Amino acid sequence: HSHQQEAETHHHYGVDPHFWSDPLTVNSMLKTLTEKLSSFYPEKQEIFNRNASRFSERLIELDKKIKEQAKSIEYSKIFSAHPFYNYFFNRYRIEVVGSLEISPGQQVTPKYLKKISEEIHSKNVKAIFINKQHISKPAKILAESVNVKVTELDPMGGVGNLMTYEDIIKHNFDLILKALQ
Repeated sequence: HSHQQEAETHHHYGVDPHFWSDPLTVNSMLKTLTEKLSSFYPEKQEIFNRNASRFSERLIELDKKIKEQAKSIEYSKIFSAHPFYNYFFNRYRIEVVGSLEISPGQQVTPKYLKKISEEIHSKNVKAIFINKQHISKPAKILAESVNVKVTELDPMGGVGNLMTYEDIIKHNFDLILKALQ
């Protein structure tokens, strides 16, 4: 996406829709979600409340574990092909230097790649993260040209051992940790 398109399509009303990558942001939404579900299915309110309470406890525990382990990579600088994990990076103090926005059919220009390469070098970027569901050939080319590791994160899961929210977040955090240590 171009920055203008990103603003229009991914930041509706000033909100980045990729909130689900941050366990505490997800936790902060549980009450509202539970109330809304209960308004549609009042007979299941008790189940919704119980499940939300259990999930909240797991999210808080997940955040504590990640926070402790993330201390070793705080303030690391990264670059992404798309801003799909920024809530997570911000929560755990990983600095997103920039994003390589790619719109379908829009080619990344050599001039733009050169500008990004210079920024990656000048800011000592340690890794470039790409979304498994949106493989970015330009991001891989960029990584090779600047000699920075590309790490493929899977924000969607649903395959193999990535069936729960916690599994997905833990898996991606392990990849982030490995890339930045």
